[in-house]
Amino acid sequence: MKFLFDASKPYELRASYQVQAQDIDLWQHVNNKVYLSWMEQLAWQHSLAVGIDIQVQQTLGKMMVVIQHELNYLAAAKQNELLELTTWLDPNEKRLGCCKRKRYYRILRAQDQHEIFNGHTLWACMDIKTQKACRLPQAFISAYFETP
Repeated sequence: MKFLFDASKPYELRASYQVQAQDIDLWQHVNNKVYLSWMEQLAWQHSLAVGIDIQVQQTLGKMMVVIQHELNYLAAAKQNELLELTTWLDPNEKRLGCCKRKRYYRILRAQDQHEIFNGHTLWACMDIKTQKACRLPQAFISAYFETP
């Protein structure tokens, strides 16, 4: 996966990906579980791009955990197709309550720009020691919404 990060829009990460043989199921299209894997990869790469790595999370004593996924399969992707994947946090929706954040995903087929998938993940901030939900640290918010 080739990741494209534009520092002027830190709330968004784009990637291009050519569908591989290992992504394909018995019906000759991308297996549903692969989309979830792509969502995870995009989310993690986005966090790294804005400077929120494991060390930062450990130092702050906070981490983000998934509490809900929504996946909408709109069309099939086939082997060797080039896809454009995007993830973002809505700059107008910095958080939901004190401890939650929603991350969005969209996948387009590059050839015709047809949307083949969209979804979102609801994340909650958790205290690493207590394993309980807690307020999002300002560092987790500002990293995505302030340009360098």
